Amino acid sequence: GEVAGLHIASAPRQQPSPATMTSVDEPMLVQFESHTSLDMLLLQRPLQADTWKGVIKKVNGADADPSAKSRPLMEVVMDGFPADVSSKRLLIQHRMDTLGRHEFIDLSELAQRWAKDGRAAMQAPLATLNEDDMKRMGADSVFIMRATPAAELREAKAAASADAAARLLAEQRAAAIASGADPDELMLC
Repeated sequence: GEVAGLHIASAPRQQPSPATMTSVDEPMLVQFESHTSLDMLLLQRPLQADTWKGVIKKVNGADADPSAKSRPLMEVVMDGFPADVSSKRLLIQHRMDTLGRHEFIDLSELAQRWAKDGRAAMQAPLATLNEDDMKRMGADSVFIMRATPAAELREAKAAASADAAARLLAEQRAAAIASGADPDELMLC
């Protein structure tokens, strides 16, 4: 969709009903593309930053940032963005309101609170910005990351695994037939 001139990769926008809206307490995942230390951020309870967990990026089986485990999560999160991203207001699109407008968590504001109040900043409930607030900031001044419900990602991974297994079985069957096996005698388990 388009939000204030920004392209956000997502499914076509639909008007949610209150019954299908994402709960503020539903675990969400934010996947990072260009972060130096983290692959993703798990938001166990999105509006309570002290429940968030970082998933450390691996490079050749080792942590991309060996210091990440010993530093506070907020520092790891904020230090890992490239300069062209970190210079902007960082927002996490985490759900839609009852009118179908996106709601955002302001990661930059949380980082400022962290710098001032430390751990206490992580324990205070987070406020959200609505789509109108975000649009007033201007498209050039924000960087939006999309949070996906963790259950949705698990379902997608399971479907991808099932598809991969079916492809592997089909490839194995084709290879067996190509090597002269009788197709009627091949068992698929």
